[in-house]
Formats: sequence, C-alpha cells, structure tokens
Amino acid sequence: MARKFSLILSILAVSSGIAVSSCAPMMATRGNYLDEDRMKTLQVGVSSKAEVEKTLGTPTTTDPFDTNTWYYIGEKTAAKAFFRPKVESRKIVVVYFDEQGLLKNAQEVDETAGKSVETVKKSTPAPGKEMNAFEQFLSNLGKFNQGGTGSRLPGQ
Repeated sequence: MARKFSLILSILAVSSGIAVSSCAPMMATRGNYLDEDRMKTLQVGVSSKAEVEKTLGTPTTTDPFDTNTWYYIGEKTAAKAFFRPKVESRKIVVVYFDEQGLLKNAQEVDETAGKSVETVKKSTPAPGKEMNAFEQFLSNLGKFNQGGTGSRLPGQ
C-alpha cells in the first residue's frame, strides 16, 4: 500500500512540475532590438553608413523615398503555453544620414509622445476558395493511386 501511495505521489509531483513549467512565459526577441551600449559608440558627423551597419547590423527597413533614413525595429515578446505571444516592449530607432553618408542623427521613437511609427496588422488575401478541413479531405479523395497504377508514376 505504501509503495502504491509513493508511486501516485511521484506521478503527481512530476505532472505538477510539468504543468507549472509550461505556464512559465517563453521570452523572445524579434527584429533588431538595439541596446544603448551599441548606440553610444556612434558619433554624429563621423560615423559612416558602413560603420553604422557594422555596429548596429542591417536595418530592418529603409525609407522608400529617402535612402538616408534607416529604421531598426525590434520587440520583446512573451508567450505562455500555447497562447499567442504578447508584446512586452517595442523599440524603434530611426537613423538619419546626410548627403555624404555620415551619421546626422539617431533617435529612439517614443510611441507615447505621439512620434510613433504606425504598425499595420493586415493580411493580404490570396485568391482561391477557403476550405475547411472536411472539404480539404473530400477534395483529395481519388487524387492518389488513380486507375490502379499502384505506386508507379505516370509515364513509367
């Protein structure tokens, strides 16, 4: 009886440990989340585009109308279990260059001060019909192994 009780207690301890560990948030960094130490190494009027790219990395995007404006966008997310990740913090740094390609200004965009870069959460629709799982299953019936050819490919 004591052996059975200790087995049940062990299973309960292992399962509760798994349950608790699955609830811990999984942290992730997406994009290029710049830290202050790397930003401090850049010098206005001295650092070139090549130096900035070497120090900060490739920009997330550039201004399509002005190649002298670079954007570094990064965010830190946390996801619990199977839920969708939640954005914990977002950092957007805009880097401006002059006509000679030297650093003119680098500043973090503060979303609360009204100087935000608008993020869009849209999706592009694809042509075709949306099918549920049952319709997909039915549409695939008969597509494979037609005419009793077995596993041979057509033309063999």
